[in-house]
Amino acid sequence: KNNKYYYLLAADLYTRQSDFERAVGIYEEMIGQIPNTNNYLFELAALYLFKNDLEGAIYTYNRAEKIYGINEKTTFQKQKILLKQNKLDEAIEEGRRLISAYPDESQFMLSLAEIQISNVKYKDGIATINQALESDPQNSRARLLLANAYEKINRIKEAEMQLLIAFEDPGLDPNIKLQILNGYLARLNEPEVTEFVVELGTKVINAHPSFSPGFASLGSIYHQINKKEEALANFLISLHIDNSNFGVWQNVMAIQLDLNKNNELITNSEKAIELFPNQSIFYYYNGVANYQEKNYKDAANAFEQGKKLSRSDKQLVITFNSLLGDSYNYTKEFDKSDVAYEAVLADDPDNDVVLNNYAYFLSLRKEKLDLAKKMSFRLTKRNPANATYLDTHAWVLFISGEYKSAKETIEKALRSDSSNATHLEHYGDILYKLGDINGAVEQWQKAKGLNSTSELIDKKIADRKLYEE
Repeated sequence: KNNKYYYLLAADLYTRQSDFERAVGIYEEMIGQIPNTNNYLFELAALYLFKNDLEGAIYTYNRAEKIYGINEKTTFQKQKILLKQNKLDEAIEEGRRLISAYPDESQFMLSLAEIQISNVKYKDGIATINQALESDPQNSRARLLLANAYEKINRIKEAEMQLLIAFEDPGLDPNIKLQILNGYLARLNEPEVTEFVVELGTKVINAHPSFSPGFASLGSIYHQINKKEEALANFLISLHIDNSNFGVWQNVMAIQLDLNKNNELITNSEKAIELFPNQSIFYYYNGVANYQEKNYKDAANAFEQGKKLSRSDKQLVITFNSLLGDSYNYTKEFDKSDVAYEAVLADDPDNDVVLNNYAYFLSLRKEKLDLAKKMSFRLTKRNPANATYLDTHAWVLFISGEYKSAKETIEKALRSDSSNATHLEHYGDILYKLGDINGAVEQWQKAKGLNSTSELIDKKIADRKLYEE
């Protein structure tokens, strides 16, 4: 009866059997009979909680407090119990007692403020936070809590001011800042929010200049508000710090493609391919950039590799085959071009882009004109007001020698869009074949006035004669 270890062993065995009633009795007997075992009051209180005897737990924590004094552990445990019992005022009073015992510990004030705010006592919570800030004005946790309280009562400007102060603190975890920042992203369409969010994001990178996600987050903010150059600059800094973020690479390339920064896109896509050699999206960007720079061989190589990596994704394979058809046409590998286009149409017979490009390129080659006519006719039936598709059909008819039908079709195209230099030049060529020389020259002049890129337009106008490539 005087050996505490036998009591502890017995209590442990009962606890393992979930017989908390007997375990409590063992602890009570041990603490009552054996000196210097009061430190086990905390284990005893836990057992009362296991048996859902909340009053017993509170009573035991109070016994411990009389011996060891007020402390953080017992106060927080009692507050949890009191809140569970809906005894809010008593829980708050426990917090005040702890603050009185440790008036220099601002963390205890903030813990109390959290209880007050979470229980809609905003005014009291704000007062408690300000009390904490008086003793510790650099406490960023207090600033965040105060911002939350101000927002609850719709004092938005004061909430924003507290966040801006907190975000300047390099000691505040940048991940916490990003969590707060991300909460505003859905509201970037609100003009009054946009400027504030940009300022918050800027403060993150100023306080944490080596924190890659901070630059990525600010880049995303700029991207959402359509400030692409600023977004790109921040994404690139993020990658300079840490180049392992797949999503940031995607964002960089999407923006560079959108801004026609093709040479930079080629360079960055090559870097991304080295890091992520099995990601087809980067071969896509590399191929498109090379295509736009007329590096058609390089474009075709990138698209071929991208297609190999996309075998399980039918839609991606269709996209790559479409691009391969275009690229191989320009490298004059016409058999490969036709095979790629046919592969698309086998899977997607109504692919308007491929129907248009395939038909137009066949007309330029003056090959398979019946197939070209069939495709362009199908295209215009599906898109009767699309000027580009009507122009393609008109040109196929022109190459096929069907000049009257070509004229009717190109005039439909011009009724939809009369500002396209290529369409106007085609109209002039058709009119020339129909013997309307004056009309042809008039259309060629209109095309030139719209900055036509045709190499023969000046010669046609000067000589009043059709020259074909």
